[in-house]
Amino acid sequence: MSSRKKKKKNVKKNIAAAAGSVPEKIAEENSGDPSGPEAEPSAEETVSEPSATDPEPETDNGPETEPEPEPEDDGYDAVLSRLTSADIKDGGFTSSPRKRGGVFSLILYFVFIGVFAVSAFLLAKNIYAKYRGGQIYDEIADFFEDGGEERTAYRIPGTTLTLEELIKKGGQSSAGGGEELARIRASLASLSQTNPDTYGWITIPGTVVNYPVVRGADNDWYLDHAYTGDSLPVGSIFADFRTADSVFDNANLVIYGHNVNDGSMFGSLSDLFVDQEFFDACRIYLYTPEGIFVYRPFSVHEPAEDSDFIKTWFSDTDDYLAFLKWLTDDSFLKATDFAPDETSRIITLSTCTGRGHEQRFAVHAALESFVTD
Repeated sequence: MSSRKKKKKNVKKNIAAAAGSVPEKIAEENSGDPSGPEAEPSAEETVSEPSATDPEPETDNGPETEPEPEPEDDGYDAVLSRLTSADIKDGGFTSSPRKRGGVFSLILYFVFIGVFAVSAFLLAKNIYAKYRGGQIYDEIADFFEDGGEERTAYRIPGTTLTLEELIKKGGQSSAGGGEELARIRASLASLSQTNPDTYGWITIPGTVVNYPVVRGADNDWYLDHAYTGDSLPVGSIFADFRTADSVFDNANLVIYGHNVNDGSMFGSLSDLFVDQEFFDACRIYLYTPEGIFVYRPFSVHEPAEDSDFIKTWFSDTDDYLAFLKWLTDDSFLKATDFAPDETSRIITLSTCTGRGHEQRFAVHAALESFVTD
């Protein structure tokens, strides 16, 4: 091969390499036949085959785009047909919104069942507590009343007055009140053998209040314990632990009782002591081994739980008079032609209002008459 042909061949190879348009097949044919005739490549021969790395050819309609996938069928059969073994676990679907919702609903179901069961238990317990409390105190009342019989009017020897009339006049009997007072003392002595904390007995005619009064070492124990010592939500009627043995030694003798919604214990006070006629006619009877004491209401109000309405000690007469004035001024009702003074001994009946623990419902009464030795 002459140097001219060789030079011409090298030029063609360089052009093809630079343009990337000479097929390898043509190059191989030229190199394989050096003596073949030299010919210019045709237009068809110079067009290179597209490679995998070459960009997609552009058309007049712009770059080609893949067609959008058709939406999947959400029907039950279609969804079921698309399930694979990976979608199934332990014989059911793997965690899904539906399963998680089912578990949550199941948890709520058991929570509601639990709440219902607890509420039903507490309701039954409350009903039984009231029933049991009624049994306990009815039996004690029957015992105190000498087998359930009403006390007969007793006339003090040498007088024409009944014991009740004598009490209203503030009289005292040198014979100790006769047989009725002796029977009351005997009943209280018997109750004291059952419970040494027995302080006395309280009764308010026209109400269900007819209970033993106990006095504990604090003001907590008898909140949820019966007179018998049994655990009982309705508790007992009890005197403040600071109460002195002698009624006369208490400027303010405080007695507590629950406001039970069936009207038992002190549950009737807030319903009855808002009526002026009942307020005026009412008398509160307290029996102790010391005697029989009759109190007349002069104040009924709803003091704050932490106020001084249960105050039992006073620094001097002025302190006591200021206390009595506050009770009178704060009262819903006013006593007719009756007001306590510095010589008065009063009793306070305290219970809940039934509307929370911030307020109390209190009835205050002053000693009007008594019978002692």
